[in-house]
This record gives sequence, C-alpha cells and structure tokens, in this order.
Amino acid sequence: NTIKDKSINTNNKLNLQYFINRQQILQLYKQFFRLSKSINDKYLIDEIRTQIRMEFKKYGNINNASSMDPVLLKSLLVDGQKSLKQLEKMCVDKSNTGKTNSSSWMDIDDPDDKRGRVGSGWPWNR
Repeated sequence: NTIKDKSINTNNKLNLQYFINRQQILQLYKQFFRLSKSINDKYLIDEIRTQIRMEFKKYGNINNASSMDPVLLKSLLVDGQKSLKQLEKMCVDKSNTGKTNSSSWMDIDDPDDKRGRVGSGWPWNR
C-alpha cells in the first residue's frame, strides 16, 4: 500500500492560469496604491485607500482554484482597470487645477493677438 500525503490536496490543484490571474490582481492593487500617493489631500487618500481595500477584499476569494469563475474574474479585472483609469484622470485633473492646457486655443502664439483669438484680417476688413 502507498502512503498518501494528507498535506497535498489533489482536488484543488493550482494551474498556471491561477498564478497569472493572481499576478494581474496584485499588479492592479499595487497600481491603485501607487497612484493614490500622487493625491495631495490626506483625507482623500485615506478614503480612496479604504475603498480600494474594501473592493479587493469583497472579491478576495474569487481566484480560488475550487471556485474560480473565469468570466467573473475577467469582468472584475476589466472593471478594475476602468476604475484605475478614472482615478488616474482624477489625479491628473486635481494636479492641473489652475493651470491652462498647453493645447488650448488660448495658448496659440500669435504676434497680433497674444490670447489666440480671431484676428482683424479678412473677412473683417470689408
């Protein structure tokens, strides 16, 4: 008779996809926290980090080998990427408050009109 090692659970083998998913989830989590460092408001940083933790904990067991739903996992990763882009946009908007956009029509370099508005040439000379 062979001796079975009870520490090895053969029913819940971890496959390559589990580790790929785990890496993507951890990478997304780290990206959220790195991005949250760029926010100047201490209270807002705490609120955002609390929300990040709660969302990741809510779905913390979704990547278990026994209960992995690939469609739900992919959907959550896509939603996480969208949320990261929203947070990124919010951080950029907050950091640019009070600054003009360099691609704005108001920043056009025109010797006649420093503000880049409509000039006095044709058809206005009629």
